[in-house]
Formats: sequence, structure tokens, C-alpha cells
Amino acid sequence: MPKGSAKLPEINQSKYKIKDPKAYDEYLKLKARLDGDPNITAWRTSDPNCVLSMLTSAYRLNGKIAHLPDEERRLIKATHSDICRLKGQMSAFKMKAFGIHDWGDQYASTLDGKKAEIIEYFGRYYSCTDVHKIITKDWGMPCTYNAVTAFRKRHAELIRQRQDEYAQDFSDIKLGYKRSRLEELSYLYFVRKQEFKRDGVYSLPNSREMRELLKQIEHEMEGDKLVIEGDIKVQTEQRIEIHVFNQLMHEVSIKNLILARVSARIKIDPLVLMARLTQSYYKKFNGFSNEVSDDEPIYPSKLIYNFEEIARRQDEKKRELKEISSEAKVLSEPDIRTAKEIKEALIKRIIGKKQDTKTKLDEIK
Repeated sequence: MPKGSAKLPEINQSKYKIKDPKAYDEYLKLKARLDGDPNITAWRTSDPNCVLSMLTSAYRLNGKIAHLPDEERRLIKATHSDICRLKGQMSAFKMKAFGIHDWGDQYASTLDGKKAEIIEYFGRYYSCTDVHKIITKDWGMPCTYNAVTAFRKRHAELIRQRQDEYAQDFSDIKLGYKRSRLEELSYLYFVRKQEFKRDGVYSLPNSREMRELLKQIEHEMEGDKLVIEGDIKVQTEQRIEIHVFNQLMHEVSIKNLILARVSARIKIDPLVLMARLTQSYYKKFNGFSNEVSDDEPIYPSKLIYNFEEIARRQDEKKRELKEISSEAKVLSEPDIRTAKEIKEALIKRIIGKKQDTKTKLDEIK
């Protein structure tokens, strides 16, 4: 077959079965016509070294005919356009015959043969357009753009993993290491130094480049120097907050920290909680009172209660209240004293009752 000729790719019939025999027959007729016509597969131009295949892509065709006369180029492009329409009809019959809904399925096995290389390109953040050009132009493999996008979707997880590795790993980049950069700069400096004085003549441009290289070597050895001009306002608030926090931690006791955390959790004012602790029955033992006792506390649950005596005292109290209410006289309007006299009389009576009650309790003890 003459150079430049090409045939249409065969479909993988082991994977796809014929679903429409009539459409399959039409597909075969068009395929035989396109593959069997030498004017299609091996179009000869005015350049003996330029033999074209009209089955190739427009991108590749335009590159090959760029040097031909304008009239011949127009004829070739018009013929190629007609061939593309026939290819479109053939593709439609083929898709109908085999039940293909996506052109990417047709080239899946072809691309899977280069799976590792294609994933590597996608892993290096090449676009679908870039990968499609590499496959069709550099590798010379028939493939559609849709097949490339379908491949990327099928292997999205592997591509994502490779992209993560590529973004984090710089080990395969020589100039990513300081020593390698210094070696390259030293080599360039050595070359420029040899060019600096040739045939007894000093070269001023080489002198400038040598000085720039020396500056870059200095930066690689010592690092860049950052010079800031103008007024600098240093924010010291964070520093002050840290200092205050450290001082507080030295002065606040652990029990107060615990009390504050408990108050925050149960949502009670810590002052209220501290007041209860200082006035409670156990204030001598909880550490929140000045009264400290080393004795073991007497818990109310350990006391023996005389419930009969408690009931008797309650009854006495009730009787006293009844006596007070019975002795109260209803005064007529003329006999009403001033409010102050009545108040003083009531106070004296209550004090007398309290003294009588206290005397009785002493007698019981």
C-alpha cells in the first residue's frame, strides 16, 4: 500500500454483536467503497513525495498540504469534506448495526492498550485535547475526542490518585534540589567565563551574565534576603493575651478552675455555687470556708431520729398557734389603739411565747 494510505478501523466484533443486519450491510458497502478506492486511501498530489489518505483527520491533512498550490488545496479540502460525509453515514449505519451509543466504546480496547501512558499524561494534568493530539498525531492511532473523554471517566479514580502523587512528589525533577541547581549554574558560569575572554578580547555582555549568575549562586547558597521598607506596625495583642493568661494560671488555684468548669457545664453562676459551698452543712470540710475541721463529718444519714418526739413537738406548736388565735379579741372601733401600740403589744407577746417554748425544751433535755 502506498505511503500515506490508511484504512478505517475494524470494530471489535468479539465485544459487539450485530443487532441490525440491514444496517450492517449498508455499513459494509460504504466501508468497502471508502477502503477500496485508491483516490481515497492514496490520493496523489503534485508533490511526488506527498501521498494523502482522505480518511485522515482535517488537522493532519491541513498540515500535509500546506506547501501545495492554493487551487490544489481547495480541491483536496472539498474532496475530503465529501469523504467525511460518507464516513458520517457509515458511522451512523455502524452504530445502528451494533447498537453503539458512544464512539468511545469503539476505541476502548485500542486505548486500553496504552492505558498506563494515557493515565500518566492525565496524571500530569494534560487536558483531553492534549491527550487526543498525542494519540492521533504522535502515536498515529485512530481515535476520537469522545473516546478520550470516555477513557478519562472510566479511569477517573486512578487518574486522581496519580494527580495527587504528581502534585506532592518532586523527586523526579532534577532542578528541584539545591545541589542540582548549583551544578547547572556553575556549568553556565564556566561556559560564560570561557566566552568572556576569547582571542584577547573581553566581552561585556558575558561579563554582565557572569555577575547575574554569581548573584543566583549566592542566593542558592544563602537564600534570598527580604528587605521591608517603611513603618511596620507589630500587632502585640496576641502576645499580651498569652502573658495575661500565663499570669492568671499562676494565681488561680486548681479548685477554682474546677469550680468554674462545673459552673459552666451546669450553667450556674460560679458566685452562687461558691456561696452555697461556703454556707452549706459541710462547709468545714469542702475547703471553701475559713472554718476547717479535721474531724470526720457527721452525715445526716447516720443520725437516729425520734419521729414520735418530732411529732409531739409539732402538735405543741400547732396548739400554741391556736391559743394565740383564740386569745385575739375583736376590738370595736372606739377601742382601736394606734398602730404603734398594737405592734409593740404583739411583739412582746411573741417574745414571751418564744421564751416559754425555750424553757419547755430545756426541761425536756
